[in-house]
Amino acid sequence: MSYRFHKDAYLLVIYYFIAWLGGTMAWFVQPFYFQSLGYSYEDLGVIFSVIFVTQAFALIFTGPFTAKFGYRRSIFLAVLFFMITRAIHVLFPIYPLLIFASVSFGIGMALEYPALMSLLSESVEEERRNYIFSLNWGLATVGGGLGTLFGGYLSSLLGYRITLAIASLFVPLQGMIMVLVTPVRERVEEDIHLECLILVKIAKLSIPIAVIGVAGGITMNYMGPWFRDYFGINVEKIGWIFTFFMIFTGLGTLLSPYLAEKFSNYWIILTFTLLSGFSTFLLPLDGLFLAIALHTLRMLLINMETPIWDSLYVSYFAENNRSTALALKSFAWTVSYGVSQYIGGWLFNKSLTWPFYVSGVIYMLSALLFVEIYKKRNQP
Repeated sequence: MSYRFHKDAYLLVIYYFIAWLGGTMAWFVQPFYFQSLGYSYEDLGVIFSVIFVTQAFALIFTGPFTAKFGYRRSIFLAVLFFMITRAIHVLFPIYPLLIFASVSFGIGMALEYPALMSLLSESVEEERRNYIFSLNWGLATVGGGLGTLFGGYLSSLLGYRITLAIASLFVPLQGMIMVLVTPVRERVEEDIHLECLILVKIAKLSIPIAVIGVAGGITMNYMGPWFRDYFGINVEKIGWIFTFFMIFTGLGTLLSPYLAEKFSNYWIILTFTLLSGFSTFLLPLDGLFLAIALHTLRMLLINMETPIWDSLYVSYFAENNRSTALALKSFAWTVSYGVSQYIGGWLFNKSLTWPFYVSGVIYMLSALLFVEIYKKRNQP
């Protein structure tokens, strides 16, 4: 096996790279930007939670919608919602409008994810899906690392708002890339079968995914401010640290399909989830370099297992159900991730260490649930 694909598969990977470059640049700056406007950790928790809760409930409808409306057109619509969000962030950052922007962004993500993953899934043969998903996720993570670097450097040079405005320019560029995509097989699905047994399968397979969403949501979006408040380092240095995290883990992700061939998707997911929990639990131990090493390990493990989990999950469903199954899987993760954003903000207001202990234990719980649910399903 190798990383050679049809040109449309590469264009989709480029789209996701650009999306992560601009999106992570914006995500990195936003907590600092909103806090500079007077918002607290708990306020950030509400703003971020609304994004993911909106995305979660929108995903109930966007799976079937993107299949009928068309995957490319759904992505163009998502880009429009992203542009509305960024305009509000830059021009009108008052609290009620920030909540509206979160709703807009959540809808955009709910449209983009099932459409993009379905296009990507159809662009290659099934036996090569691990490779395209890993390439897509790995290069997206590298793009995210570059976005963090630019975000940290530009915000120290130009300020948070101008940096966020620059990050917003990547959104229309995403639309331009999608114009170039002529999918290998774009089809409008006329007959989507969601019998009770399929819905039960989706729900059951998504339980450990939902739990891992809780674990990630408690800490992930607060890591930048946490490094600042816990270790007293400035935003530009945090940007460099996060760049190292993401580029290193993104390149590591390219090894995922080779590991999966050697050890199987099942064992990769189980082992990496357990180790993610352990590294998260130890993260608040004193020492900047230890924290960097542990967070790097956590990011590496999570990013390496993500495309493997996606590939394993879609293998359980027929093609005409995959868009909807992916949407409902994302619903399970996103609603739990969104709600736990608020929990994380509340916990960080109380303590800069306890959120990591709570998150670490929940990662390990997710691994146990994965064993219980997938132990007889490690072959579709």
